[in-house]
Amino acid sequence: ANEVHISKFYLSSLFTKCTGYTFSNYINKIRIDKSKSILKDTKKSMLEIAIECGFNSQSYFCSTFKKFTGISPTKYRIEIC
Repeated sequence: ANEVHISKFYLSSLFTKCTGYTFSNYINKIRIDKSKSILKDTKKSMLEIAIECGFNSQSYFCSTFKKFTGISPTKYRIEIC
């Protein structure tokens, strides 16, 4: 925001308008997308995946995953993969 001389609140509203996501939800969406491919391609634990995708805890990763996909990462691994 400072680089383009606008307020962070205005930049945040532009970001949401353009992407349909708040900045933090957009970051979490990218993290969840990355975790889906890791779940498909590896046998890593949920904690390893959470850390690799930038989450601070396994529980936050699992709750965020469910928020975005409607199912837990464990169920995703079993049913989708």
